[in-house]
Amino acid sequence: MTGLVNAALGYAKRNYFIFPAKFAEKQKLGHTSAEKSNGNPWGYTKDPDEIREYWRRWPRAAIGLPTGAANGLFVIDVDTPDGHDHDGRESLIRLEVQHGALPRTRVAESPTGSRHYYFKQPPDITIPCSASKLGPGIDVRGDGGFVIAPPSERPGRGKYTWISHVAIADAPKWLLNRAAVGHHVVSAIVLDPRLRAIMCLDAGRGVSLLPEDNPSVYAPMSAEDLELKIRVALSVIPSDDYDLWYRIGAAIYHGLGDAGYAAFDDWSRESSKFEAGACRRKWRYCRKLRLISVETIFWQADQHDRRWRTLYRRLLRGEVAV
Repeated sequence: MTGLVNAALGYAKRNYFIFPAKFAEKQKLGHTSAEKSNGNPWGYTKDPDEIREYWRRWPRAAIGLPTGAANGLFVIDVDTPDGHDHDGRESLIRLEVQHGALPRTRVAESPTGSRHYYFKQPPDITIPCSASKLGPGIDVRGDGGFVIAPPSERPGRGKYTWISHVAIADAPKWLLNRAAVGHHVVSAIVLDPRLRAIMCLDAGRGVSLLPEDNPSVYAPMSAEDLELKIRVALSVIPSDDYDLWYRIGAAIYHGLGDAGYAAFDDWSRESSKFEAGACRRKWRYCRKLRLISVETIFWQADQHDRRWRTLYRRLLRGEVAV
């Protein structure tokens, strides 16, 4: 298993502690312990000679990566329904609607499809491991925990893989506040339904109460104009990423209802991963995501190419043909 030991050495070269891990029936464990190795939890190390010796003894060992202060990072583990009790992706969407989108960061995918979002952990903050503290199906791996790192392989299930290779990002403040020690969830009740609608549409980008900043609240457009706006916005959004595809599908549904399936289907067909049956099945689940709005589509489009707005206005004025 030359590939695994080389990968383990690569992590150590980048200044990360690692250790040989194994899969038990219901959990992940270390092959080593502090008492029987170098005194560190699970015997984690950066020493190349120790690493080579570990993988000489256990050539099929997975790569365990300690989280928390040990490596200066924590990981958000977002579960899929496959083998888990909850769909953490729905919980993540709700969090992003409430607080704003997560920044681009390093992301790994487990053999079950769960995603591990890596973030830097500030040295003055303690982030404990937790299960579903952020929301159902979202676990946190922080101080005292670890994750299995790519390219480790779970027997009979498949490999852990990187699906985003960008640098590990700083965690947004809202995520640190919710994941850190001492956080308590507080529910806020907004009595004015119009204000509440504006806040939901805004999704953490700063609240404006001006009517011109909130046309879909104060002056809803016709269904035809809304579908046109959605389709133009979709023209600049790639449909390859699963999480984004699911989120956009829910946003289309909450803007157009069942009539929006055609727009969802047309947009989905732009991806090389398109499967007609999968698209129809996912549409049924899109209906169930309540804390998301059509504004998600327009915000995402702005992140890719704001010129879509100019095209939409020109279409409305009849300056160009559909």
